[in-house]
Amino acid sequence: MTPEPATTAGGLLLVPMILTPIAGMILSFALGGRWAGRVALAMSPVWLAIALAVASLVWRSGAPLVYVVGGIAPPLGIALEADGISAAMLVATALILPVACLFARDDFAGPIHGESRGSLVFWIMLQAIGAALSLLFL
Repeated sequence: MTPEPATTAGGLLLVPMILTPIAGMILSFALGGRWAGRVALAMSPVWLAIALAVASLVWRSGAPLVYVVGGIAPPLGIALEADGISAAMLVATALILPVACLFARDDFAGPIHGESRGSLVFWIMLQAIGAALSLLFL
């Protein structure tokens, strides 16, 4: 019988890895199409810093980071786990999505007067892709 996973030191960093893009989505939706691109660009360095912190903790310890959601171990609960491959993929994602933000900034910039639905949807969905990829890798 395998031992039940327990939350490791540094495992709490896995939660903001998922919640940072979700917070950006909510903030973008609340502020509207004019500010959505700026919110996505502002949240990108925070997300990258968290990804680098996760990768450095995994690299230094040589063991995966584990966070058991709600303290209920699998199979009844959910455990987020970041090993070497997933930490590298998190860093790659956190590097590529801000570059996509910078590339798309001119095409999906919010209008000066009024709101643009396409701009708002693009920025929210870009952050949703970041949250989904983080969840997938963890």
